Amino acid sequence: MTEPDYYSRNGLSPLSAFKQGLISREEYIGFIKGNIIKYIIRCDKKGQAVSDLKKASDYLELLYKELKDE
Repeated sequence: MTEPDYYSRNGLSPLSAFKQGLISREEYIGFIKGNIIKYIIRCDKKGQAVSDLKKASDYLELLYKELKDE
């Protein structure tokens, strides 16, 4: 998943920091799931349905990669 440049201007993006242990793995998985839900729920409310569904899809792919070897 590619994050916009503004997320990493200070050196480490939030996703990278989370993945590296800033929060627990359980919290990281919850963060990913929360973003999937957020983007699906709001997809028809902000006039950016395709963009929001793409973001949900990106987070779903991230979740898949994180869980596939369990």
